[in-house]
Amino acid sequence: MLQIKQVTKQYHGEPILKEISLNIREGERVVIIGPSGSGKSTLLRCMAGLENIDSGHILYNDLDVNGSRHARAEIGMVFQSFDLFQHLSAIDNIMLSPKVVRKTSDNVAMSNAMQLLDRVHLKERADHYPEQLSGGQQQRIAIARALAMKPKLLLFDEPTSALDPEMTAEVLDVIVDLAQDGMTVIIVTHEMEFARRVSDRIIFMDQGSILEDLPSSQLENATKHPRLSQFLKQITQY
Repeated sequence: MLQIKQVTKQYHGEPILKEISLNIREGERVVIIGPSGSGKSTLLRCMAGLENIDSGHILYNDLDVNGSRHARAEIGMVFQSFDLFQHLSAIDNIMLSPKVVRKTSDNVAMSNAMQLLDRVHLKERADHYPEQLSGGQQQRIAIARALAMKPKLLLFDEPTSALDPEMTAEVLDVIVDLAQDGMTVIIVTHEMEFARRVSDRIIFMDQGSILEDLPSSQLENATKHPRLSQFLKQITQY
């Protein structure tokens, strides 16, 4: 589904991504881990076509993500900061993109939005504005908004980093449900228990490079790369 070939990117002459190559199959659930500043979020934004790359290729079903509006339309992204429109209710936030981009009628957009609100367990909050919602509820609305565009691939950039533990659990449960339903997902997270629970594969990045790409079932015994072992010891009880 997604092919990343020798991708590089720099900011102000500083290398952020160093010849990244990665393949994602349809239906896979991939988690990207690594220390802050390792290039995880930048890579995700490049996958979504939100950042230009300096060299290499990112192909979605053989279409160049940076040159194909169709490819970008099939890739959804959920950000760590929610980014909801504060002047719109929950349901209007979800309806906006289908109406503007896909020219979906009001009735169809509203029906789909209510189904999505039910899917993220917030149907009763349809008319609430972001300031009336908890952080966890706002993030679930953001997930529903991304799903409203009917993406085939959904990217999550540290979706719980701004949440307290109780709100984190409710958001992670929604993401697990999506993954178990067969949605292809790529998730940047520091939640290691969640990473093992939801993923087929775990990618470890450091300093702009992929150092490990392994089945999640092998993570606890990962000793191939000493930097991964060091990282795991720092953030878990290994």
